[in-house]
Amino acid sequence: MRRFFLLLPSLVACNGDDTGGDGDDFTLSVVIPSSYSIHADTDFGMAVVDDADAVIDEAVGVIGTDTEIDFTVPQGDGYAVHFWIDSNFDAGTAGTCDFAAVDSPDHQWSYAVGTVGADRIFTLPAHNTDFQDVCASFE
Repeated sequence: MRRFFLLLPSLVACNGDDTGGDGDDFTLSVVIPSSYSIHADTDFGMAVVDDADAVIDEAVGVIGTDTEIDFTVPQGDGYAVHFWIDSNFDAGTAGTCDFAAVDSPDHQWSYAVGTVGADRIFTLPAHNTDFQDVCASFE
């Protein structure tokens, strides 16, 4: 007696998205270029925020020691890096983000990162005086 077997191909569910689908977290590595070394040995705070300025992840470090900061972020659009250096030029409080205005005690920036859909590296633009108030991200 002959036996016949019916072989059915396996079905694999695919979402059509090569980034792993919703809910995946990725590493966003932020590189601090050497132009910030004018603030060597100064504490800093850094946060990744979404397009509503909600903090997704944050870190602290020391300029010159910590040159690449890794953040864990979900897949998304509209990310930015908020960055402040605890300079305290002529005023301010150590360990506190002081408002960034002309002659501000602390230097602060907001840099657009854009979309994160895979692990990626983002290098901050060179040190500049285009300061922005980002203290709300560090309260």
